[in-house]
Amino acid sequence: MGRSDIALTVRQSALHVWKTIISNTPRTLREILQTLFTLLLRCLASSNFDKRQVCVTKFDLLNFYDLFFLDCS
Repeated sequence: MGRSDIALTVRQSALHVWKTIISNTPRTLREILQTLFTLLLRCLASSNFDKRQVCVTKFDLLNFYDLFFLDCS
């Protein structure tokens, strides 16, 4: 969520933390893809507007990373 924050310093800090912890973004995303989509779908189904808005933002980020190239088998 921090990577999509409106505050530049929050986005930069979140990106720094991600790059420090994660060495291979595509492989990591492939490993957590099923869990990630489950969480996102639960947010979409929520009656809470804020949760749905966060979910839409996350789907935008997934589209940004173009996860469709990943083998989801």
